[in-house]
Amino acid sequence: VETDPKLTELYLGGLGTNAKILWDRVPPEVEAFSPDNLLIFSAGLLCGTLATGCNRTIVSTISPHTKLMAFSMMGGFWAPELKYAGYDKVILRGKSPDLVYLWIHNDKVEIRDATHLQGKGAIETAELIRQELKQPKAQVAAIGLAGENRVYFASIEQGRSSASRGGIGAVMGDKRVKAIAVRGTKDIHVARPAEFIELCNEVMEYIQAALRGDIAKAADLSFDCLLCGLCAARCPAEIVQYNVALLCRRLYSRHIAPKAKHLEKRLKEIEKGTFDDEMGKLKKMKKAELAKLYDAREIEPGE
Repeated sequence: VETDPKLTELYLGGLGTNAKILWDRVPPEVEAFSPDNLLIFSAGLLCGTLATGCNRTIVSTISPHTKLMAFSMMGGFWAPELKYAGYDKVILRGKSPDLVYLWIHNDKVEIRDATHLQGKGAIETAELIRQELKQPKAQVAAIGLAGENRVYFASIEQGRSSASRGGIGAVMGDKRVKAIAVRGTKDIHVARPAEFIELCNEVMEYIQAALRGDIAKAADLSFDCLLCGLCAARCPAEIVQYNVALLCRRLYSRHIAPKAKHLEKRLKEIEKGTFDDEMGKLKKMKKAELAKLYDAREIEPGE
């Protein structure tokens, strides 16, 4: 099914669009182990592009734990590989009578027998599938014995990453899907590549400034940071980059930025109660009066 651009525009990446699909297609009475439950594997909006750290696979379903929507994320290269194959999502519905795995290779999609993989661990399963397909670069998301037996805390494993929250591995096992293997060799087309690369370079420049300890530069480059996670490449110390940006901005404003003398004077006036009467009048004004006063205000000097 072709991805609806409007869906992406309104709900952005993997998690948002997964939630909308579950809302639209799964009625509230559906149980986790019902054939009508969906198990959705989704690539994030920028997966497979040059954007730093954009490699997350979002897996969403109805959880056997809570009977509510659950999602879990895993790193690695499964989601980018799915994008290179030409797909944004894999959506599973129903149940297979026998254990199977999916093989996606660009435009070719197969449901293959997996009974010979029953009882195998997830990592061993992934390696056996690569050997069977003669595709050493295929990315494989698989379950182990816990998933096959619908253990509520079963995970889905892929490379060195796993999607472990909400019992989603149990749902995959209930659908009798042992693994999903993907290999893609297509291109990803970006609408405005020059502008996109410039933004990616700016993110990398911020990361380098943070690594050098250049607080002022890092604070400046991250001034309009929205905590989107685009810069969140893995750090050996497990420090999330956008938290570093937040720290840089706080350190800069507290210890590096020059003090505004007129603001210090104004703070002393506020502490003395100089503006108490004026504030009382403002609180009693109507919205239209406040707007008019705001438009006519005098801008303080930028010292």
